[in-house]
Amino acid sequence: MTYPFQPKSTANLRAGQFWPIRLPDGGFGCGMVLDVVSGSRREFLAGLVDWHGPREPLPSEIAEQSLVAQGVGHVKMIIEGYGWITGALPPEVSPPSPLLWTDHLGGREWGLFRGIVLIKRIGPEEAAKHPRRSTWGYNFINLLAAKKIKTHNKTLHPTAGNAPV
Repeated sequence: MTYPFQPKSTANLRAGQFWPIRLPDGGFGCGMVLDVVSGSRREFLAGLVDWHGPREPLPSEIAEQSLVAQGVGHVKMIIEGYGWITGALPPEVSPPSPLLWTDHLGGREWGLFRGIVLIKRIGPEEAAKHPRRSTWGYNFINLLAAKKIKTHNKTLHPTAGNAPV
């Protein structure tokens, strides 16, 4: 695979591929492909990597980093955000493990999933202990990355409401 490339479908997406996320402080965050939704040409499981840097992420910088959040999204999430998959983790480095979440299966039955893989069927009481499956719009990962950095880094550019007078 040659990087960068702009995905038009999920055909060339693989777990561990990543793209930069531009942040309001001038730095970058990192989105990562965690899995591809079976049978879909456009949906994949995206992860927001717990990483912030002054330039686009490199494989060595994001290897072994954890996830902040995950969501199912359309390939336009990449195209509308940064535009390109810019790299991938080396084959010997495993991508972060997808997070646990639940999804309603019907009636009183819920599924406990690790990413998009069903781990087991559970009842509503156990489902209430876990976050719900999340579907992300095209720009959601960018907004989430900016919010994460803002709450962890108070030195961002001041907004009009809190700028010094």
